[in-house]
Amino acid sequence: MDTCTDHFRSGPFSSVPEYGPLAPVIDQTVPNTSTMITIDIHRLCKLKGIDRPHAFLTANGFSHRTASKFTDRTGKGVRYDHLEKLCRLFNGLPHDLFDYKPSGRGLNPANDVLLPLRKAPLTTKGLQSLIADLPLEEILKVSEELQARYQKPKTDPWSPSERRLSLRPTSSRAR
Repeated sequence: MDTCTDHFRSGPFSSVPEYGPLAPVIDQTVPNTSTMITIDIHRLCKLKGIDRPHAFLTANGFSHRTASKFTDRTGKGVRYDHLEKLCRLFNGLPHDLFDYKPSGRGLNPANDVLLPLRKAPLTTKGLQSLIADLPLEEILKVSEELQARYQKPKTDPWSPSERRLSLRPTSSRAR
């Protein structure tokens, strides 16, 4: 036996044989057989209307290797700077990027705090194909509604309506 195991069994954790005081918790945890929290780049790209996720990622500063790990789903983790870059690219928050697929073994769904990360499956038709099927008049209406709802008003700080400058002096002194 190695010294770490000996210390574990003989040290302060020796109240339960073989496991220590965490035995009930260890027995109820899910075995680490697969990654349950992932970043599904394909889903995000489909939502944003991006046809080639790998090309999109490399065009936006990710290395070929990193883009491949995201698109092939072979990555084991994500760096914080990559997470930040993805949030900015997709205009979302980290919880928007993460997807959770519970393995179902050893978890009580009522107590699973990660359930809000689950994403609903996407329909087979994307937004672009739905819009493409509309008549031109309807596309214009939808476009106007989206602009009215989501486009921030552009204000020019140098426009006369935005500036409240007066050419008159602020104090009148008699000379």
